[in-house]
Amino acid sequence: MESFRHSPFDERWFDFERTLKRDGWVDSTLREFERITTPYLRITRPYSTEPLPPEGAWDELRLGGVVSFTVKFPPEHAEKFEIASEALPAVVKILCRGLEHAAGLLADIETRHWRTAAFSPEDKPGETHLGEADRYLIRVVRFFDRLATEQPERARAEIGLWPQDDEFFFDKLKIYVLMKAHLFSGHECAEGILALTDRAFWDNYLRRELLHTLRARWDEFPDEERRLIEERILRGPDQRYEEDAEEYARRKASSAATILGWLALNNCEISEDVQCELPRLREANPDWRPSWDTSADHDWEARGRNVRVDTDASKVIDAPLAEVVSIAEEHTTHPFGEFTEYRPFDGLVKERPLRALSALSLEARNDRYPTRLWRSALTDWPDDTSDRLRCLFAFRLIRLPSQVVFDLRHRIEAPVSSRPPRSEADTRGGPHGASDRLRLDVSFHLPGVPFGTVTPVHFSGGPVRESKPGWMPSHCRAGGLAMLGTIPD
Repeated sequence: MESFRHSPFDERWFDFERTLKRDGWVDSTLREFERITTPYLRITRPYSTEPLPPEGAWDELRLGGVVSFTVKFPPEHAEKFEIASEALPAVVKILCRGLEHAAGLLADIETRHWRTAAFSPEDKPGETHLGEADRYLIRVVRFFDRLATEQPERARAEIGLWPQDDEFFFDKLKIYVLMKAHLFSGHECAEGILALTDRAFWDNYLRRELLHTLRARWDEFPDEERRLIEERILRGPDQRYEEDAEEYARRKASSAATILGWLALNNCEISEDVQCELPRLREANPDWRPSWDTSADHDWEARGRNVRVDTDASKVIDAPLAEVVSIAEEHTTHPFGEFTEYRPFDGLVKERPLRALSALSLEARNDRYPTRLWRSALTDWPDDTSDRLRCLFAFRLIRLPSQVVFDLRHRIEAPVSSRPPRSEADTRGGPHGASDRLRLDVSFHLPGVPFGTVTPVHFSGGPVRESKPGWMPSHCRAGGLAMLGTIPD
């Protein structure tokens, strides 16, 4: 097949760059450019089968059961090269021929569920990933935009050579170029949109380009063609194979309402009849939300970056004590698509540990033990709290139900193990070199863990006036810390 010419470490692009620098965009350079930028097929063993001959009759086998084909889009490194104006039409033509070739290969290998990156992605935090096909297509768009600006007649001529119906690349390109007022009049743009197949017009992955083109040219459309576009939107997409009639009616109404609602939000004047129809379309789907209109042009791009934790406690720090937990739980969120996780209770533990513990204790009186917030208390308990407060915290922990302690078993030691123990040789103010700082060691058994596995909790406090064997503060002793050493039967 074609892949024998392309090794995984193909360095021909670097050879081409040296030739281009020496000779410029002469005919031989253009031929070599087309040779190394034309997409090709790579063949591998089928991903989903063992290395054995396929079973079944040959006329019943799918192509993917015999061999795995992948369309590759070279070159990897061609992102920063420049093109002289006189060579630009030839280079754009070569790249568009490459896209047409790739589209044919993708159709031949029965490619399904194809999509490419948005030409103008949303301005959102995070980084997007561009695959080989995305980089190739964006490269074509970049050079075509330049050709349309510098040589609009040549750009129009190139558009005339594109395939009339191509689901892989050229439907999206056509919708995009119709936005350019210096290439197409409002009448031509409307005709181009009405000429789209239903598959292209209702393709979710072309929706952003379609809506942006409609917004850019809406006021330039003749009244009759604007009415035809509205009617096409109201007709909705075709019914899917084996789609339930009621489900189709909801999807059809929602699709039309979302597009028309987005146009209205973006200052595209729609007719009075359509405005009257909008409420009915929205009511057809009980799940409809105004956010559907607002986000109708979202780019479908996955984004990634480190997630930031926001521990701002302003929403809970001055709230009534009885409402602290409910407010904290309401605002402890990680909104979809955002790279910030909100944990106000973490901030409350750090800034006002006594108030945080009091709020949890108040919930405990009503047999409510929000594990997530107890986990925050264990993880973010500050180092500089008093002996009395640490003892109180320990007392609250030992009174938790067994199941809650079991759920917290991986965090129960966090308040201690996260900070260094004070030295036994700390003699600040202590007699005879001995420490004069309170050290209270408590161990308790975790439910569901074999006996012998215990979690030590150490509470080291401030200076005390007297230290006697077995001494502990009376407010802790009163509760009977012997509970901590209870061995289950």
